[in-house]
Order: sequence, then structure tokens, then C-alpha cells
Amino acid sequence: MSFTEISELCRAFAASHFEELELDSATLSVRLVKKAISPRQTLPVTATTQSARLLLPAAAPSPVIESPGIGSFLPFHPARRYDVYGQERTITAGETVGFIQIGFLLFPVISHSDGVIQEVLVKPGTTVDYGAALFKLRCQGAIE
Repeated sequence: MSFTEISELCRAFAASHFEELELDSATLSVRLVKKAISPRQTLPVTATTQSARLLLPAAAPSPVIESPGIGSFLPFHPARRYDVYGQERTITAGETVGFIQIGFLLFPVISHSDGVIQEVLVKPGTTVDYGAALFKLRCQGAIE
């Protein structure tokens, strides 16, 4: 892979919605990781009366797990075809619940909250778009 190709890969990665990219071959190993930019610190705002304070509710976690990109949906890693997946599987925040495959590349689908998978919305091998709903999630503590 030439320097020009690597620089094009870096530009494409920077413009993508992916957080990490890793390529390994016999002659080359490339790993790209996006670092989150920390938000600017704001000055604390104090209220003079109790009624002047506004308490905002915490953002509720999304009830679906979405695709991080365009590609073929795989509910498990190809080397581990017997992994458990599907309905009633308990997952934790940060857990890999599937993969999006683009050619030889695999991009993890990561849960952003704890919960139980209620429904798998996409069949394995289906081509999905960025942001497509893959799993319907029942968040921990949710009452139905």
C-alpha cells in the first residue's frame, strides 16, 4: 500500500462515522482510532431561588441498536459462528452485539445501554444502511 493510498484511507476514515479501523496483512498493519474531543468547560450557573433551578431529565437510552455504517449485518464474528445471539439475550453497555461487514473489514455494532434484546430486526447477511435499526432493546429497569 502506497503512502497516497494510506493518506486516502485516513481521509475516508476521518469522514466516516466509524470510531476505529484496523487492517492487517502479511506486509502491512494499520490501526486508526478517533479520539473524542472533550467539550469545553462551562462556568457553573447558580440560581437565587429554589424555583429558579431547572432540572433536566437525563436523556433516555435509545430503545434500538443502530448500524454504525453501510454493509452486511452479521450477528456474530465469522470465526465464532456458534455465539449466542437473538431475543432475550442480556447485554451490557459497550458490549459488541454484532458486526457490519464491508468486504474483508468488520465493524462492531456496540450497545450503548444495558438491557435485553427484545427482537432482532434484521436477518443475518442483509445489507443495511447507516443508522438502520438492528435490534429492539428493552432497557434495564424498564416496565412493560
